[in-house]
Amino acid sequence: MELKARIANCQTSSLAALEPLGDGNYFGYKTTVGKCRYSDKVSYNKNEVYNLINTNYRVNSEEGCFDRCNEEKECTGFQYWQYDPQGKDFDNCNIWTGTGYVGNGSKSTKCFMKTDDHPSNNR
Repeated sequence: MELKARIANCQTSSLAALEPLGDGNYFGYKTTVGKCRYSDKVSYNKNEVYNLINTNYRVNSEEGCFDRCNEEKECTGFQYWQYDPQGKDFDNCNIWTGTGYVGNGSKSTKCFMKTDDHPSNNR
């Protein structure tokens, strides 16, 4: 997607919020290691997450998952499985619609949750 379209989709003029920082972190997101879970590191609400494999969207990179979350108004964060370096699988991206999630420490995934700095929270 062209940068102008990405800006329009996010309804923001903050260019930095739409680009990966290049170090596995993203402006406007808090990154934690592990599957997104509540603070007990185990539980989550199954109604607040969906996998893109069950939609018409296909992404095979962490950046693609980041882009998809920025395009979804209800997205509060995303989780990406880290052990697919070739990008062969298209079911590595989970989109979260609830809040209060942090990574549970599992090294196979990262949990990215929007922060108050994310442009979608400043409309």
